[in-house]
Amino acid sequence: MDSAVSDLKRIEALLEQARAGLSADDPGAALAATEQALAIDPRHLPALALRIRALEGAGQHEEAHRLSLHLKQLKREAWQREVEAELRGKHDVLGKATRHERH
Repeated sequence: MDSAVSDLKRIEALLEQARAGLSADDPGAALAATEQALAIDPRHLPALALRIRALEGAGQHEEAHRLSLHLKQLKREAWQREVEAELRGKHDVLGKATRHERH
C-alpha cells in the first residue's frame, strides 16, 4: 500500500478516536489522538479543528485560541493556492492558454 494512503488511513482512524473521546466527554483521549494524527501530518485541517475542540474541552482556552489562529492561516493559504490554480488554468499570462484564448 502507498505510504501516503497508509498515512491517510491512520489519520482517519485517529480522528475517529478523537471524535469518540469528545463524544464521551474525554478531551484527554481526543488530545492524544489528535497529537498522533498531527505527528503524521501537521497541516491536516480536520485534525487541527478537532484538536481545538479537545483543547477547549480540556479548558486550555489560550492554546485553543492560538491553534485556531494557525488553522485560519492554513485555510487562507489553501484558499489562495486554489484561487491561483484556477487563475492559472484560465489566463495565458499566469499559465496555459484556455481554449477560447487559442482561437
